[in-house]
Amino acid sequence: MILVESDPSPLKLDVLGVDDWELAEHEPATFTREYEQTEMCYVLAGEARITPRDGDPIEVREGDLVTLLPGSVCTWHIRTPIRIHVRIG
Repeated sequence: MILVESDPSPLKLDVLGVDDWELAEHEPATFTREYEQTEMCYVLAGEARITPRDGDPIEVREGDLVTLLPGSVCTWHIRTPIRIHVRIG
């Protein structure tokens, strides 16, 4: 399951400690991942489409807070270079 919150409040981002999460960058690509733990991503720049194995595609872009739950299997199609903060667990 994927949850997307567009433009969460600065207070929420501060409470979550997003600025302290690992920073990741990816060039345009397509890949599939299975999530064993909850993973949260805050998109700083770029765009991607995430398609869950049994669901409809979800578009994510700058300012989106994305939560991927354990057991999710998703295909990422990164359209433009993407820069995200990531927290696993």
